[in-house]
Amino acid sequence: MIDNVAELLRRRTGQDPERGGGGGRGPKGRPGSGRERERERRERDGGRERPGPAGRRNRPDPRDRRNQQDRQDRQDRQNPNRRDRRRTARLAAAWTGGTLSAAVLAVSGYGWSVTDAVDAATVRADVFAGLSDRPADSPATDILLVGSDTRKGLTPTAQDSLHVGSQAAADGQRSDTMILAQLAADKKSLTLLSIPRDSYVTIPATATRPEHKAKINSALDLGGPALTVATVERATGIRVDHYVQVDFSAFSSIVDAVGGVDVCLPKTVADPLSGLNLPAGVSHVDGVQALAYVRARYTLTGGSDLGRIHRQQQFLGSLADRVASSDVLADPARFSGLVRAAAASVQTDSALSTEEMLKLALAVKSLPRDRIRFVSMPLADVDYQAPGIGSTVLWDEAATHTLFDALRKDKPVSDVAASAQPVASSASAPVAATTAEASAASTKKHTKKAHVA
Repeated sequence: MIDNVAELLRRRTGQDPERGGGGGRGPKGRPGSGRERERERRERDGGRERPGPAGRRNRPDPRDRRNQQDRQDRQDRQNPNRRDRRRTARLAAAWTGGTLSAAVLAVSGYGWSVTDAVDAATVRADVFAGLSDRPADSPATDILLVGSDTRKGLTPTAQDSLHVGSQAAADGQRSDTMILAQLAADKKSLTLLSIPRDSYVTIPATATRPEHKAKINSALDLGGPALTVATVERATGIRVDHYVQVDFSAFSSIVDAVGGVDVCLPKTVADPLSGLNLPAGVSHVDGVQALAYVRARYTLTGGSDLGRIHRQQQFLGSLADRVASSDVLADPARFSGLVRAAAASVQTDSALSTEEMLKLALAVKSLPRDRIRFVSMPLADVDYQAPGIGSTVLWDEAATHTLFDALRKDKPVSDVAASAQPVASSASAPVAATTAEASAASTKKHTKKAHVA
């Protein structure tokens, strides 16, 4: 190891650590250090160590250490504050050393085993291949999070359990949830912009279909992740750096892994479409019921996707608190199960490695709660009847221009907020559902500016 360190020093500084200063020789051609002179003397003497001061130079005298300790003890008795500082320093050094040792063991052993499992299970694709006319890069990191309603890979039993129906009945896949997450360049804030699935936007042309207007959630079925990214980039002018797609199974597994989440309903709900069956008041839901809760549209919000978005934001905030406060992160077995279950139902772009995901996750985990913002899209019409499509959502052009410009420049979006939406629930408070009547009333208002929670 010493040889490796010496070689590293030579390469980095051009100096020989066994020579004095810059590695040259002393006056009159003599070696520049005592160590060099001793080595040459040994070469002359055939490697024999000469007794005396030179031979004892590298062997510490035990008496010196005892004398030093005696001096420190005398000084400590004379100055108690000095003794306390020295004790604190020793404890800090021991704690830091132990922490670093534990971290090294975790990364080299358990951590790498989880990383390997994620690498093996996660589906990765070159999402950005073939995309043209992309927006300019921005200082922040922008990640498109998509919740797909695909049933692909789910067994009939799982489909029945999750109340999602078959892939054939679903007629393809759509983005059930879409969030543009922006981590600031300084890693000190996170903005989560919810994009309504019924947003009426331009879908770029593909090899089989010309450019056309449609709901934004149809892009996933028409052209997969690549067309979804292209559609979002064209609509917002924000360059997407990474793509993460999660299906029903992953969401349910994550909720189960943290032991469930509390939700609060204003009335008893029995929804045959989503499978949500809960009494009024607080209920502790597992993964299956949590999925039904965030997907329910007609029973809880009178058919409004906007009310469902607010409920999803609240639930995601509570789920994040639950993950941070539960013991799942400290339990290797449970954490490993969580990661493996989630990874099996996640698709990302090929550039988003597991190590990069861990870095982003750690950056987000370290953020204070008030540095995570949930933003709703500024809207002009929540019930625009598009020809041949029906009810859609129109964005407010002026307000979205201001919002997107702030995001492109990595600036706070609070300046474009008109009022706050319900914030994510704390870990101790259950998620409150919006009643259908309240949601219907709120969606009749044409929102002109972004809403920040």
